[in-house]
Amino acid sequence: ETLLNDQLVDSGDVPSVVATLEPQNPLYLATEQALPHYLQLAQEQKMTPPIPLPPLASGEKPIAPGGFYPALEQLQQRLNFEGYASSTVVPTFYSKDIADDVTKFQQSHGLVADGKLGQPTIDALNVPMSRRVQQIDDALERWRWLPDNYINPRVFVNLPEFQLRAYEPDHTLAFTMRVVDGEAKGNHDTPTFVRLMRYVVFRPFWNLPPSIVKKEIVGHVARDKSYLPSHGYEVVTSNNKLVTDYTVADLEHSRYQVRQEPGPKNSLGLVKFLFPNEYDVYMHSTPELNLFGLTRRDRSHGCVRLQHADKMAQWVLSNDQDDPINQTKWTDDTIHDAMTGDDDNHFITLKTPLPVVIGYFTAMVDEQGSTNFFNDIYGYDQQLENALAKGRPYPAGEMKINPHLTPGETE
Repeated sequence: ETLLNDQLVDSGDVPSVVATLEPQNPLYLATEQALPHYLQLAQEQKMTPPIPLPPLASGEKPIAPGGFYPALEQLQQRLNFEGYASSTVVPTFYSKDIADDVTKFQQSHGLVADGKLGQPTIDALNVPMSRRVQQIDDALERWRWLPDNYINPRVFVNLPEFQLRAYEPDHTLAFTMRVVDGEAKGNHDTPTFVRLMRYVVFRPFWNLPPSIVKKEIVGHVARDKSYLPSHGYEVVTSNNKLVTDYTVADLEHSRYQVRQEPGPKNSLGLVKFLFPNEYDVYMHSTPELNLFGLTRRDRSHGCVRLQHADKMAQWVLSNDQDDPINQTKWTDDTIHDAMTGDDDNHFITLKTPLPVVIGYFTAMVDEQGSTNFFNDIYGYDQQLENALAKGRPYPAGEMKINPHLTPGETE
């Protein structure tokens, strides 16, 4: 009613007024602009349903250049339909040219971009355009539900993409990096939420959640009492006093806290970034750098691991302040010293907190203008669609809350 009275009634340009109510984020606007094209593709498929690409035979290896696929004509048509084909000529075998086109498709769909025609690529090629339209609709809906002061976040993590974007105050892109997020199918789904980054912590302890202690630690200690100290863990009271005479029952019933000592072997790595939230989810470095070479990177207990955490620390701190206690000028060298020195669990409070969005967008138009689609790894899209299908009143807070995350620090 306020909108109608204050803006629309006397406006001579209603569409312009309505447009100003939409999120003014470039990624939102680009995704919105991609929608008509995919609506048109969906309509064309509705008029002339495509013949599905046949699956590979059971146990058959992905088809590499030089191999043969019985539905090359259908494959060529499918790649051409969405604009990935470099030629309309149907090859007589799985050639390098068509493999290059498949590579482009894989890059835009969160797949291993090796040009080989495997079953995951065939499955993605067989997804109808109506489903891609729904993914775009879900993404636009999520943008519209973000609070106004998070529409242009400084740090944006897109979980299905396994990607982080960092933005300067003027909203220009500073950098991107790969991330690892919570393992799907293991009760470790990373929740989506918005918060302010308030702290950077060098050489942190990792305080293990009781759930991880019970599932992954107690059994080892029951077999070998020296397991904890030999693996860099220690047991402490609620006020951080060391305990050496603990029992397995003490750990199983959470009478004490188990934490991992700071250092290069710590599961949190050498720096973490805190944006306090009820899930105890945060961003941090990791010693498992090999994980960033994977295409699908849901490997954590719920937190977001950063490919270049030192770069994130330098960007966050150099734009915020010098250390008022140690009079540190935050440069690459001083960041390195803080991560490798002996000042453990060193907290830095940011003068200017940074808006952080941990989001879930399975459709995204990237900075190069390519429309990319990703798997609904946590089923959050399906949950959103189910909620919207029920109609008003919609549940308060569409942002996914993970009921499996246990209070305490995840990793």
